[in-house]
Amino acid sequence: MKPGKKAGVITRSRRKGELSSTPAPFVSRRATPSSSAPFKRPLRSSVFSRRNVFKALYLLSKEKGVKVYLVGGALRNLYLSRPFEPDIDFVLDDGIDDFPDAAAARLGGKSFILDKETKAARVIVKKGGITPFAPKTYTLDFSPMDGGDIIHDLEKRDFTVNATAVELSSIFEGAELKVIDPCEGIADAEKKVLAATNKRVFKEDPLRCLRAIRLSLQCGLAISPAAFVLLKVSAHLLKNTSVERIRDELLRIFSCAGAAQGLKTIFKTGINDTALPETRGWAGIGLKGYDLLTHSLKTLEEAESFLADFRVEFPRHSKRLARHFSSSIGGVKRGVFLKVCAFFHDMNGADTAMSLAKRLRMSRKLAAGFSSVVKNHHRFFAYAQLKEKNARAKAHFFRAAGGSLGVDVVFIALAHAMATRKRGYPEVKKAAGELLEYYYGVFTRKRQGPILTGAQVMRIFGVSEGPLVGEMLEGISGAVDAGAVTNKKEAVEYIQSRFFPNGQGHGD
Repeated sequence: MKPGKKAGVITRSRRKGELSSTPAPFVSRRATPSSSAPFKRPLRSSVFSRRNVFKALYLLSKEKGVKVYLVGGALRNLYLSRPFEPDIDFVLDDGIDDFPDAAAARLGGKSFILDKETKAARVIVKKGGITPFAPKTYTLDFSPMDGGDIIHDLEKRDFTVNATAVELSSIFEGAELKVIDPCEGIADAEKKVLAATNKRVFKEDPLRCLRAIRLSLQCGLAISPAAFVLLKVSAHLLKNTSVERIRDELLRIFSCAGAAQGLKTIFKTGINDTALPETRGWAGIGLKGYDLLTHSLKTLEEAESFLADFRVEFPRHSKRLARHFSSSIGGVKRGVFLKVCAFFHDMNGADTAMSLAKRLRMSRKLAAGFSSVVKNHHRFFAYAQLKEKNARAKAHFFRAAGGSLGVDVVFIALAHAMATRKRGYPEVKKAAGELLEYYYGVFTRKRQGPILTGAQVMRIFGVSEGPLVGEMLEGISGAVDAGAVTNKKEAVEYIQSRFFPNGQGHGD
């Protein structure tokens, strides 16, 4: 057996030069499924066989006389020793027909057509159907075989680690898995390499340029030199991809650990020129050796560190912060939102931020939040420089920043400070702690409604409707935020002392 081959795995010969610094031709040497033998990792098939969803599909394939192949990410995660994820891809050898509908009925799920031409379909199975031990909802995608046989189908896929397959019968009819691996994806997985299956992968779907970067982060894979060169020369093709797809893949990159490294690759390959044209020229703005791009990447790194360490940095509020950053804004997790804001925080103002958000077709809520954080992140430093950081100043900060968005602004400011001036960080952290203490201790506490209404203010103090009434109500609100006013009596006393210090006003 040649070095690098595994018994029980259908492979083709390694592309010569793939791991060298110079790209070499992609060669496809076919193998046949009949040559398969067990994948030499004992008992790992139990990852699938112990899940009822696979057994149900296996029995259904037998009833219908259709070969069903497990492909893609579920197998890739197996080779990479990554957790099982219930988003699973299948290929059928004899068309789609009614198999997805039958699978949905068997599993207690719902089926949806993904592609009218190929009849590719998705089945959603919620926990509680035939899968009582499912970790969460299963998403099952079924596609017809592309190319006449499973070998052709796999060789048309994007990356070698994704180009493997296992027929469902192999999971239940043998002690070990029989893996079909024509592109030597298992060997690449063991080497932690992300290699393209052929030289057309990025041309066929330019979004794969971004997907390569995301998978390298997500799975801990190094993009092979040949694939990197292909990616770089194909980056301009992203102009032919919808902004919605680009947006979603960018957000997935931001959701990965080490997102800054992914952004660095985006800039090294020139992908940013097409995917993020607003960032063109960032490397030339600012001081030599510490330009806008360098600062933005460093701030992103620091923001990610804070997301991992806020329990240490702010233990008193760790549970509240955990809830905050695990919540969503406009369909995006707050932790991901924070990293997006960190990278773009110093772009040219709120208008530019809103323009970017609209071009990427972010939801209204996400776009508004993004623009607000970019606009207000300097507000924190204005607060930090105040000699008297009283409750009124703190309340004003959170009102101006947008309530809960003020928490995000605080952490953007912390990341910005760490990225630029570590010596002054203790003072910055102290100011941040004061604001968080006020936010969770005073600003967010539940209120039963206004202590005094406008009508009551006019009656009690004998004033007519107008700007003065508004000033009084605003004053009461600020005093409540500061903890100085807690009931009607205190509110009347506050208005009397602030607006009528000489005794005028009725104050009944």
